[in-house]
Amino acid sequence: MSNYLIAKFNMLRPFLIISLSAWLTGCGVIHLNAPPDQSVKLLTIDAPTEVRVERPVWFKWWGREPIDPPDTATIIRENELKEARLYMTNTFVDALYNVFPGMIGFPRRTLIVEGNK
Repeated sequence: MSNYLIAKFNMLRPFLIISLSAWLTGCGVIHLNAPPDQSVKLLTIDAPTEVRVERPVWFKWWGREPIDPPDTATIIRENELKEARLYMTNTFVDALYNVFPGMIGFPRRTLIVEGNK
């Protein structure tokens, strides 16, 4: 009986691995822009920063377009940044939120804006 269960588990293993990792799937594309009336220098990934802003972004169609696109120009203007680094990441909290919505095409990512005044 135990050999039967092991054989069944081995047959289902690829399906289980794909199903459990599906909540991490999806991507997210947004347009990162600066205020048109302000000159903003882009920072390298290892440059020190004094301001960090994180915003969750929900996407539809597996990341094809954001549901409510964040305006990075507004974030830069509100924080009076002269230098900025912008990127999207998938945090642990995003992964938890993506358990069900991510599988049906609505993933969440975190937009991070870092910079100096």
